[in-house]
Amino acid sequence: MKDLLCVLYLLPQELKTFNAKASDVPALTNATLMAEFFRFESVQKWILMVLTTCAERAVGNDDHQILKAADLDVIYQVAARCESETLLVALENYWIFLIQRNVKASNPASAIALAERFGRRRFKGRAYYEYLVQLWPGSMEECQLSPEQVAILARGFYSLCVAWGEIRRGPEIKCFAKRQYRGKERVLSTAPADVLGRLRLMRGALLDEKETEIYGLLPSYSRMDILQAVGRAIRKVEDSLPSHFE
Repeated sequence: MKDLLCVLYLLPQELKTFNAKASDVPALTNATLMAEFFRFESVQKWILMVLTTCAERAVGNDDHQILKAADLDVIYQVAARCESETLLVALENYWIFLIQRNVKASNPASAIALAERFGRRRFKGRAYYEYLVQLWPGSMEECQLSPEQVAILARGFYSLCVAWGEIRRGPEIKCFAKRQYRGKERVLSTAPADVLGRLRLMRGALLDEKETEIYGLLPSYSRMDILQAVGRAIRKVEDSLPSHFE
């Protein structure tokens, strides 16, 4: 109740300019539930908006002073309970960002569990994928998932390896892959299932102005042809991630 009263006592101008810090988030989360209980819809809407802004600002921020990874689990459940799609998406993007950065408190297993619990199929696919990439070249035994989830992770690994085999046989990408270019070793050393990582590295090489010598060695396709093919492949993999982890 105290957390809700603190929000209610804010002046209109203070509400407009309020910028939440990590230390404010637990109180705001509690206030959201209290506002829902008392049916203060406008107050709840404002708090959810503040939390959404907080999560959006946190992406790309490494000091975790905006939103702590340890608070994600509770906030996500509140967002799901309140059916706030914008907050859910913002939290999912931030959670994926933390997993990609291998932040200790990111807890990928919790992200996967919540995605499965609330039927967030796209988030589930992204979380499984980033966790799979993070585990490489370690052992599946090191992960914190249940046996059933480990089986899903293993199926995803195989499915993504198959997908990469199909992508690399595409005429434009096949043409480029045969050439020598700066960063090719890094592409080849990427985790086998990190299809997006490989494609993004290839795109980076194509966009690198220092790699102009490559283009003279591409007899069948222009740089733009190959860039477009890589872009299409990236979008296709991003859209299909959930299907790899069924």
